[in-house]
Amino acid sequence: MIDGRIIHLDFESDYSDKGLCPGRDHGIILMGPEAVKLACKLLFEYDGTKPTPLQLRMACAIFLNYLLESVKLHDVHYFNSLSLLHGSLCTLDECEPALSLLMKRWSRLSEPQIIFLIW
Repeated sequence: MIDGRIIHLDFESDYSDKGLCPGRDHGIILMGPEAVKLACKLLFEYDGTKPTPLQLRMACAIFLNYLLESVKLHDVHYFNSLSLLHGSLCTLDECEPALSLLMKRWSRLSEPQIIFLIW
């Protein structure tokens, strides 16, 4: 929401080239406290410009990783938790290369499931 207006982002809600991850590569998602801080900063500073910048799409991918993928997949939750406790900045592949393959297999939740998880 910007100035009381709801802003609809103009990218696909998946990990495709037109969505959250260029090259459909989940492994480039940043992890760790610094990644979460960066994602918050990027989302806070977003002014609604279209097309949505790649950096903002990546910020959304960071939040989806920590919020939704952790709920779906126990292994992702485990490594997300470790990344927050360890404190260093890394990518998903640097943390655990098998996670990006696991997320690709389960990369889509239906819209009602996502709404349920958010509420």
